[in-house]
Amino acid sequence: MATGAEITKQNIRQFVLDLGVDDVGFASVDDYVSPRSPAISSLFPTARSMVVMAYKEPANCDSASPVMAVNGRLDLMEFSRSCNYKLSRFLNREYHTKAMTVPVSYPVNMAGEGKGLIGEISLRHAALAAGLGNWGRHNLIMHPRMGSRVIFSAVLSELELPSD
Repeated sequence: MATGAEITKQNIRQFVLDLGVDDVGFASVDDYVSPRSPAISSLFPTARSMVVMAYKEPANCDSASPVMAVNGRLDLMEFSRSCNYKLSRFLNREYHTKAMTVPVSYPVNMAGEGKGLIGEISLRHAALAAGLGNWGRHNLIMHPRMGSRVIFSAVLSELELPSD
């Protein structure tokens, strides 16, 4: 018999997949480990879990045209931001929880020690914690179906959900 947390995860997973997202995983904030990023508690002290969404890169990135390649990425970023927003509103409405979105790679802080290379939340580490893949030799997450041509976004919430 499924637990309350498992039923909640099933409902959220179905909502996310119905948006058109390629894959989704869940991670407890306690299972997220990113040594170079700020602690999640410094960004959202009451966060308990994250929903991590995986998006396959469009074929545009294969184009010799920089315009075509960049526009494919911009399309994907716009779609992922919309999914983040819709999921955060769904969590708030259906589960009466605070939810905070984590965008695809932007904006980044180009100042300081990280020089734009360290995100507030490392989506690669989040994807790993959410069971969406494993590290490849190139330091990217290898998704079991989409390989390394995948990007991630996430939504943090106060829901107590176990990692996948």
